[in-house]
Amino acid sequence: MTGGAILDTMTWDPDQYLRFESERALPFRHLVAAVDHLEPSTVIDLGCGPGELTAGPLDRWQAARVTGVDASEEMIERARGLTVTGRLDFELGNAFTWRSSEPVDLMLSNACFHWIEDHFRLFDHILPQLAERGVLAFQVPANYTEPSHTILGKLCSSSRWRNQLDQLPRVSVEEPRWYIDELDSRGFEVHS
Repeated sequence: MTGGAILDTMTWDPDQYLRFESERALPFRHLVAAVDHLEPSTVIDLGCGPGELTAGPLDRWQAARVTGVDASEEMIERARGLTVTGRLDFELGNAFTWRSSEPVDLMLSNACFHWIEDHFRLFDHILPQLAERGVLAFQVPANYTEPSHTILGKLCSSSRWRNQLDQLPRVSVEEPRWYIDELDSRGFEVHS
């Protein structure tokens, strides 16, 4: 699989996802809080899931129009129940193919990029969509060396489970220095 293919083939259960809403909320809130120098009029949340967190920036940026984007039909269907006409909407699309209809002041992504294999190509696609002084604020969990993931990796390659688990995504993320250097080389000012 390349690019956003993993995002396109996964099935998500919004109810199961929301069972861990409080755990997922804190990193998102920290990400939004880190953007303290901008009054955006357009905010995009790539990988918005069921949308509850995507609605948060409405209070912070009163003039902003916020759009949540997710590759999961199930997640977008749930999120659309939170739509606020003229302020908050949700669209089906993956990070590699979705395009904004206008330059984006703030593009957020919380725990989405680690499902994507090629971050170089991802940046090629999303960075040109930013407005002249636009901001990309993202965090990428690097938990592939944690016991939960290493055990799953061993199961995926075991003779007993290989056939049942072969389609599970096996994506890794780059070291933080890679992201800093990559964005710097593209002319972006990096705040970590």
